[in-house]
Amino acid sequence: MLLVDPSDSARRRVRQTNEAMSKLTWGDEVRIKPDAPPEYRPGARASAVGFREDPADPPAILVIVEFEDGSSVEVPEDVVARIK
Repeated sequence: MLLVDPSDSARRRVRQTNEAMSKLTWGDEVRIKPDAPPEYRPGARASAVGFREDPADPPAILVIVEFEDGSSVEVPEDVVARIK
């Protein structure tokens, strides 16, 4: 049986979180990608207003986006693209 050192796992998660966070920051304008599920409002513009790690396996970064109408939703970071 192979055991993973918890400290290695924690370091890996921190590194993944930091890498994802460097892609987007609070206040960035984003667009929901066209192939996103309908509940994420594909094609809509929004602002990134929060981030958190989803402890699922594998871990994922979730982005809280706020739309122009004031509503918000939590989406996986891979369904948003920063508007330059």
